[in-house]
Amino acid sequence: MTVYIEYVILDNLLIDLLIIYLTSSLLKIHFNKVNILLSALIGTAFAVVMPFISLNSYVLFFLKLSVGMTMVLVLKKFSFGKFVITFVTFISLTFMMGGMCFGLMYLLSIPFTVNGIMIYGFEFPLSLYF
Repeated sequence: MTVYIEYVILDNLLIDLLIIYLTSSLLKIHFNKVNILLSALIGTAFAVVMPFISLNSYVLFFLKLSVGMTMVLVLKKFSFGKFVITFVTFISLTFMMGGMCFGLMYLLSIPFTVNGIMIYGFEFPLSLYF
């Protein structure tokens, strides 16, 4: 299977930006554009290196949560309560986007595997459908 790194970057960057935008819209919080881009780049960088990381599934889960927390913390200085609400919204939207990607791959009959991460052939970037 050939994986095109530019599709991995494009998919993750656009989907991370969409998740951050939706989080901002739902909570009516304004984030600085530079911070939005930096947060999305952090998520994208992690998505690029994640296939090369071989960890216990529990450790990987907590690592993903830590990256999500970092992405939210980069967006703005929050009080603890606002951080928790923003993080829960961000994670919920992340799960929904993952489910939509999963469903889109089923709908388009795109072969994929799930082994801690979702891997597909990247013949066409999913982000273009969104």
